[in-house]
Amino acid sequence: MKSPPVLTDQQRQFVDNFAQTWNQASSSTMDGRVLGYLLIMDADYISSADLGRVLSASPGSISVSTRRLLNNAMIKRHWIPGDRNHYFAAEDDPWGNYLAHGFEPSAKLRDATRLAHQLVPDLTTASKARIENATDYFIWIETRKDSLAEEWEEYKKSRSSKTVSEQADMGPQRSA
Repeated sequence: MKSPPVLTDQQRQFVDNFAQTWNQASSSTMDGRVLGYLLIMDADYISSADLGRVLSASPGSISVSTRRLLNNAMIKRHWIPGDRNHYFAAEDDPWGNYLAHGFEPSAKLRDATRLAHQLVPDLTTASKARIENATDYFIWIETRKDSLAEEWEEYKKSRSSKTVSEQADMGPQRSA
């Protein structure tokens, strides 16, 4: 059996920093650790057992995190014929995939917020405003997701000729 990779101090620092930042964005720290590691690993894929060993995480934590990241199109599963283990790798463009597929729950959340008016008919004015904002946000996201994905692809094309430091100098491109 091949031993799992060992993180260098710099790699561990990146994974931990990425996970903390991921957590500050209201996501699971473990999801951030898994994605952070998958973004920088040298192998084409890693088993869930080895992922647990390299991140010192339980099989349950790895299972929950990989499921969430798969559902958000941030990582992909790798299959080896005849092998019952689960293998994973980061998507080549996790954020582009998220733009293309990760907003899918917004339609369900939109429908769930619309139900508030039927299920809780005595909503206060403030509650109605919050529900309306939630519903409208999900409608807005649904109408914007395709154009966001297209804009991201255009941005990637425009950066292809620039160095990493030139890209950092570009900063976010916002319209007025």
